[in-house]
Amino acid sequence: MAQDNSNTQRSHSSQRKHLEVFGIKQRGEQSYWTRIGVAFVNRDGSLSVQLEFIPSDPDISIHIREPRAREEHQDPDPQTGEMAGC
Repeated sequence: MAQDNSNTQRSHSSQRKHLEVFGIKQRGEQSYWTRIGVAFVNRDGSLSVQLEFIPSDPDISIHIREPRAREEHQDPDPQTGEMAGC
């Protein structure tokens, strides 16, 4: 009988250290950050990346960063699109 490992895999991935993945578009002096996925640090130090969006613009750079504490998360400035402190 085959075992369902999906619960084990889900609980294992929720226990792994995660990072946030951003696509960043530079327009003149402004930079526009969009969260496009998440990355997990594997046991060997490599990364597993899960993208919800794949940038098609070659001028968008992808950054993988430590997540901020919940109280530090803010919405982008409505006029500039920039994240505070970025």
